[in-house]
Amino acid sequence: MKEKLEYFLNAVHYCIYLEECWSQRIVNKFFKKLLSPIPKYLFTDSYREKYYKRLESQQKELDDYFFSKEAGQSIGLAHHLFGYFSTCYLGYFSFTFCGLYKYLTGEFSHGMLKVIIMGIPIAIGFVPFHKAVFAGDRYLEFFREFEKRDDVWRRKWKWITVAYCVGGIIVAVLGFFTMAFLTGL
Repeated sequence: MKEKLEYFLNAVHYCIYLEECWSQRIVNKFFKKLLSPIPKYLFTDSYREKYYKRLESQQKELDDYFFSKEAGQSIGLAHHLFGYFSTCYLGYFSFTFCGLYKYLTGEFSHGMLKVIIMGIPIAIGFVPFHKAVFAGDRYLEFFREFEKRDDVWRRKWKWITVAYCVGGIIVAVLGFFTMAFLTGL
């Protein structure tokens, strides 16, 4: 069971990373086309030649900055998005516990108490997510395995990832409505 959960979470994380890389490539192409007239029309011939040589030599550094699996911009965004969507599932319990507390006690005016009641399920629940994906950079092992997979596997997991993300949002909203129902809003 633990291995299946790790595989699932890492596959979702990998697909989020792939989508981040795809969107970053689109943005990079857009800005290259947008800014391409500057060296073409405003630089002198000698400077333009130096500029294009430097740009070509720095392309590897730019690719590492945007797409590196260890510390690139795309993997950083993938980490955050994976965390956000995973936290949505845990948010259901936070909202429900808040609603139950108000339903049982009739009062819920202490701000710090709200933070504690909402934070505990998220903090406790995120530990398995963190251990399965981020502890010791486990995701890198899974990424190496997933890169060997074919396009059919990627398409399948892309749709599973979309369902996971949309499902997380739906579950969080459902938790909010559960809290509203229990508190009588």
